Amino acid sequence: GCTFNGVPGENMITSYTSIMNCTADSLFGSFSHLTNTTAEQERICYIAGNVLTNTGLGFPANNHGEGAITFSENPINYHVVDNVFKNGKHYVFGYMNKETDGANQSCNAVFDNNTADNYLGIMIAYYASVATLDKRYKGLRITNNTFTRCGDLMVNLNSGLYKEGGHFSDFNISGNTFIDGRVMLNGVDGVRFNNNRILFSQEFGHTAFFGRQVQFPGFQTSYINFYPAALYAVGRDMKIIGNTIEAFPTYNDTLRYGIFTDVHGLGALKDSAGADTDFNYQSNVEISGNTVAGFSRGIATMAGNQGSPAVVRESIGTIISDNYVHNSKTLSATGDSWGITVCPGCIASNNTIIRENAST
Repeated sequence: GCTFNGVPGENMITSYTSIMNCTADSLFGSFSHLTNTTAEQERICYIAGNVLTNTGLGFPANNHGEGAITFSENPINYHVVDNVFKNGKHYVFGYMNKETDGANQSCNAVFDNNTADNYLGIMIAYYASVATLDKRYKGLRITNNTFTRCGDLMVNLNSGLYKEGGHFSDFNISGNTFIDGRVMLNGVDGVRFNNNRILFSQEFGHTAFFGRQVQFPGFQTSYINFYPAALYAVGRDMKIIGNTIEAFPTYNDTLRYGIFTDVHGLGALKDSAGADTDFNYQSNVEISGNTVAGFSRGIATMAGNQGSPAVVRESIGTIISDNYVHNSKTLSATGDSWGITVCPGCIASNNTIIRENAST
């Protein structure tokens, strides 16, 4: 392992290089900026056992150094494991926007057993152009990490760009702890979001949390609106199982949702030229065995037009079962709260809901 200190730019720009057991402090940009010349490389590279402190001191002026680990072309076949990240003015893992060629190719990007504290965000994957819809980003794995005060994990397919089979697909996000940070998975098919903890402290405060706009790293003029939910997940064939999502119990009704899945949030299916082919609804979603506490609205599965025949038809296969929901009390005269909202076509069973009122 090597030691790096006070580097005034990107610390390392590498291609298919394993970086292990290094220490770094006070870096203007990324610890490692990874760029791969081809998507066909099969060798796995490891970023492992490193301890990184005070990275991204020049962000956003350094633009594309948006992560302690920044990915550029073809972010595949990397395993980022057993690292410690402390204090960064940018994201932990940067911007995963590049694609793999072909619908069946996995990115084989693994982020496992890392610990991070005090960053602007965790990771962002974002598509806004129909020009890239023939490309897929498949098989991302984020497991067994702990993120404390690290902002948000965001995957966002821009509204109206969903394509059959999913641009983002087959993500496994399991066994993680998110403290004072949210998760947005918009337009991801086949996601497994299991056995995670999303926790919010009293110090975090809901006014800095909900309804804010999150800066798009590296492109300071672009912003992404984030729905007021701890977990916002929209896609087909999703499993959200065994998670604990808790907010500090004195929040008022502006805290809104613990889990929000929008059954018709995917919009029209597109072909590669961007033309509408059919209207697409979320379907085959399992939300089970979760504990959701401290929110005014525990689990929601609908937004607008929820009674239309198309929604009933397309949401068949969505199951909400064996969840425990403890709503926070509403503190305002106009505030409202509910445990679980169920779109027509969904099946809800064996859930437990405890709802406080304004006087308790």
